[in-house]
Amino acid sequence: MVRILVRSQNEFYKLGLMSVAEKLITPQHHFTCITDKETDKGLATALPPPNLIFLENMAIINVYDKEAKQGAELPYTRVYITFNTSSLLQEEVSGLVGKIIKFSSMDYKQLLRDYHFCKIMSRNNAHLSSKESRILALMGQGHDTEKISRILNCSQGNIYTHRRNLIKKLGIINRLDLYKYVLTLKNFCLQDNIFLSL
Repeated sequence: MVRILVRSQNEFYKLGLMSVAEKLITPQHHFTCITDKETDKGLATALPPPNLIFLENMAIINVYDKEAKQGAELPYTRVYITFNTSSLLQEEVSGLVGKIIKFSSMDYKQLLRDYHFCKIMSRNNAHLSSKESRILALMGQGHDTEKISRILNCSQGNIYTHRRNLIKKLGIINRLDLYKYVLTLKNFCLQDNIFLSL
């Protein structure tokens, strides 16, 4: 069962994305949208955590391990997918959302065996190196370039190069969008993360 959360200040974006998702969801899926008002009142905590969260600049898939203990609420890992629909046609958005919904319905072992997911992971420009992932996670924790260079024991120039590669690989337009992406990570980051750009 897939639980989907669309979180945005832009109501048109939220309604449009919900409409696309509703068209793609098959009867075995369950579509749930938690509004910001429900979150403020604390009603969202009574619901099970969503498998998929759409934000304005990314989609976050909470991947669970079905063999884990019953009642485990934390995801096994999270997949962060750069999600920018501003320059896409409706058919392209629909195809992208369809792939993301398909990935979100799988558990960790199924996801790693899935042909399409493995194909995306094998593309050089689609997934980040371990050092780039670590830098992104450290940025998400609020560290600046100087502190990251001290933590990783490398030069600031090296960090700048990795940041430039992050922007390119994640399909982000500029540093400002990268910082918006990183601010979102601050709320969601786990130890085991997968960063992708479809």
